[in-house]
Amino acid sequence: MRNYTVSAWSPRMRGWSQRADLLYTATSPDAIRVRDSKTKTDVLTFTPDAWTSFVGLVTSGDVDFDAIAS
Repeated sequence: MRNYTVSAWSPRMRGWSQRADLLYTATSPDAIRVRDSKTKTDVLTFTPDAWTSFVGLVTSGDVDFDAIAS
């Protein structure tokens, strides 16, 4: 497994619902890793197929993030 240094993380999104959090990603051929700008240790890891499905679900508008956050 690749060791992801700080320089490997790239900013990707701003403004999830009413929040102004910045997400960072680190990618490799076998994984996409995502973390919040405020958290350097908690990381979500997706396979490329799972990432594609996740992004499709989020962009479809079928997820109520306000309900999840409460």
